[in-house]
Amino acid sequence: MIEINKETNMKRKERKYSSHCEEPKATRQSLKARLLRHCVARNDTWSAFAMTSMFVLVFLCSFLFVSLAFAEVATLQKSVIWSADKTSDYKLPEISGGVYLAQDFIATDGQIKSLTANWQASGKISLEVSADSGLHYYPVTNGVPLKNNFVSGDRLRWRATALSADAKLSAVNINYTDTKGLLGNFGEPSLSGFLYRKEVVLKNYSGQDLYNYQLKLKIAEAQTVKDADINLEGHTLADFKDIRFSAADGQTPLPYYLESLEGATGSRTATVWVKVPQIPTTGVIFYLYYGNDAAAGLSDPNATFDFYEDFTATTLDKNKWVLHTEPKGSAELTSGAIKLDAAEIITKEFQFKEGIIEYSCSSESGFENSLNIRNKNEESYDSPIWLAYASIYKGAEHCIAVDGIVKVNDSLAKLTVAGEKYNYRITLDSGKIVFQRLGIASPAEGGLAMTEVQASAAYNIDPLPKAGYLSLRSGGDGSGKNIIYFGAIRARKAAATLPAIYNIGKEEGVTPPVFVDTKIASNGELVLKDDATSGYYLRNISTASLPVRIMIPSWKMDASDSAELEVRISADKGESYKKSCESEKFYYASKKDFDPGTGLKVRLDISRPRTVLATGGLSKFSLDYRPGKINIISPNGGETWAAGTEKEITWIASEYEASYPFNAAYSTDGGKNYTLIAENIPNSGSYLWNPVAEGKNMLIKIADANDANIFDLSDNTLNTQAAVEASDYLTTGTGKWSSAAAWVSKKTPGLSTEVTLSNNATIYADQPVSFRSLTIGDGSGKNTTTLMLKAGVNKGCQEIIVRKGGRLIQDGQEQTVIKGNLTVKSAGILTHTAGTKLDIAADSINIEPGSMVDASGIDNNSGGSIKLSAVGNFYIYSSITADGKEGSGASGGSISLSADKFGGSNAAIHAEGASAAEVGGDGGQINIIGKGGTITGTIYANGGKAKVNGKPGSIVLK
Repeated sequence: MIEINKETNMKRKERKYSSHCEEPKATRQSLKARLLRHCVARNDTWSAFAMTSMFVLVFLCSFLFVSLAFAEVATLQKSVIWSADKTSDYKLPEISGGVYLAQDFIATDGQIKSLTANWQASGKISLEVSADSGLHYYPVTNGVPLKNNFVSGDRLRWRATALSADAKLSAVNINYTDTKGLLGNFGEPSLSGFLYRKEVVLKNYSGQDLYNYQLKLKIAEAQTVKDADINLEGHTLADFKDIRFSAADGQTPLPYYLESLEGATGSRTATVWVKVPQIPTTGVIFYLYYGNDAAAGLSDPNATFDFYEDFTATTLDKNKWVLHTEPKGSAELTSGAIKLDAAEIITKEFQFKEGIIEYSCSSESGFENSLNIRNKNEESYDSPIWLAYASIYKGAEHCIAVDGIVKVNDSLAKLTVAGEKYNYRITLDSGKIVFQRLGIASPAEGGLAMTEVQASAAYNIDPLPKAGYLSLRSGGDGSGKNIIYFGAIRARKAAATLPAIYNIGKEEGVTPPVFVDTKIASNGELVLKDDATSGYYLRNISTASLPVRIMIPSWKMDASDSAELEVRISADKGESYKKSCESEKFYYASKKDFDPGTGLKVRLDISRPRTVLATGGLSKFSLDYRPGKINIISPNGGETWAAGTEKEITWIASEYEASYPFNAAYSTDGGKNYTLIAENIPNSGSYLWNPVAEGKNMLIKIADANDANIFDLSDNTLNTQAAVEASDYLTTGTGKWSSAAAWVSKKTPGLSTEVTLSNNATIYADQPVSFRSLTIGDGSGKNTTTLMLKAGVNKGCQEIIVRKGGRLIQDGQEQTVIKGNLTVKSAGILTHTAGTKLDIAADSINIEPGSMVDASGIDNNSGGSIKLSAVGNFYIYSSITADGKEGSGASGGSISLSADKFGGSNAAIHAEGASAAEVGGDGGQINIIGKGGTITGTIYANGGKAKVNGKPGSIVLK
């Protein structure tokens, strides 16, 4: 079971910054809200994690306190694409048993937070996605992000099911976001430069999911137009070329066709058809973008309708049609129509089974026009599956025939008249054919816009006819006796009850990525346009919560490509840029590389000699951005140090490079004046200082050596006083703390003694010990010094530092309580022996990078017990583990951590069961209790893998 409880922070840690570095209240509040969204999840979702053997969780216990390491990464990455051809990275799997199944998972860098799948298909296809390599699948709607209520993971897979006999999948495109900062793909070039959009909420009343449905919209130029579905607030061009449609993800383009325009400029109305890939019974949203003076029209009836032809070309499209003529027949394209005399055109590829067919025609001298659905397209004399025709003969005014037999005729309809133009509509839905003749709308409306019904015939077909090729035919024996002009024709989807707009959102201002002579290749990479030698891509990356002072760009360019890439980065919304950046190089505002700010923007310039062909492009771009936080660890207030003895000032500035310089100083007058301790100190996190004079109320300051306005102060003051005789354990080998003979002073250290254990010895403390400060390890690792703490410490002991070469081993059940800091430095070790426990309480605890708190495999290969409690802050930058080891059924131990505030990054808190051949160990117990703070890293309480897997453990976060 996993529980998450929110508790508000009682009091934020007061921290002194200059006005340049201080966080404004509004920023802190927005940060709190953002972090809470990461931390809070539904209990049932977390329980689903615990049900699996692969329990991997990014732990973000985020309330109000800002974490010490606040680096964030924003990444753009090409889409993951499967296609039937060789243009994408992954080949579409073959269908088997009506199912397409991606055989291999795609590994992701972080835990997947959201998934969006787009797929191209004929017929009806449903698709499911999985973030954990197929352990759990979830149905998705085409183009709609899946954000909640799914089991996360880092292994992406999908499967698709054919729901109709004609269903065929041609491509699958998946975008995702993850916990490593992936924002998605590079965006959609067709939306470049658009300023506004509106959300359209669509309801589906048909009772079944609709696929590739053509939705008709009336879009008004301004609010003055009445009876329109949507108005564009006067922000569109008069010709409506600057309209675009996208799926719910806000970027996947939806094909559209601008059928007609009417009205005067300023109050014009456009009739537009939009192809929506999937409308579930619960409805769907899509977006209408507009407002771009430089936009070219992308209206495309061929992409919008299932089939479309307007006969405006100079020759008949042989990729669409097969032509048959009688010996004296003829076919000719003329003025947006095809003139047929004793001739027939039949679709080459397209077959019609259900839906709507609309077409226009007129007769010059003919007596009959017909639309046929045929078994074959290479022969025109076979009997049609069914046909609909109108004629000049009484008794055959308006007919539907099936298998060569007339089934129904509208005998009340007027006969067609030579020279008149007519529009026709045929609807075949749920086994019913309806054939209508309609009046042609005004020329301003254009296209196949239709008005009143002039004739109608309906017939129920049982069984439903099979799919067939569509044909337009003029009968007779030629020689001009039956000349028919067929105009535009289209086929689209039908629905018994039409979808309807439920709500139109308010106008939103948008800033989509800008593409100038760049595009997205078929494999998802960012590339130059085919005819361009240079171009660029411009995008807002993120809005940071704190001013950004450090940026590290990185990218992946196809190694085979000779294109040159110049990267420019900005933190002030593009007001200024750092140009000609190098990949994985640190750039600092303090070094004047860029101006600090919160608006992150990137410009990517691509160039290539005209003589060089493109072979690849940019597949990934990341921007690591950081506020440049500095945090003093020790002394942080309340300490008393001995003057004339070397002490360690420690800080954490993990957002900077290790070589970055800092200055250290102290003040004795409340920060009015400072005395330099050292300057240009490398960012090692520590500096050995010998305060030679006695002093009171000292503030310690660590500042950026390149910008004095960026610094941190100790929370409270430090006092120094005359040195107390230092005692050291000098004898190598083993000895007892309580044996005075072992000490230089010949007496056991007391509460005023600063003790350093560093000389390759093992010391057994068989009684409670005393010290002011205790340092274990020489710091270099040349010697290995171990303290076996059997009976705890006396009341009043203060600081414990375990550094390189040092091991503190608790060998008893007594809790160790100190009133100062517990610090485990890099390569320092904190553990306990079998049958005992590690139980330490301190004012604050710092588990620094590279250190180890380990109770793995201690109790008969099962994990031991770790309990660490901090009255104040608890920073974790390394591992705390109690795993089972090397044994069948060896279970994870228990880890209990508590503090007022948590902080740290790259934490690894593990209590896993051991893997084995037969029986895996059960996961352990992890309890983390705090009032606030942030830890980033991983928590594992998995059961071990075996023939019989161990049970997952429990994680409780409060």
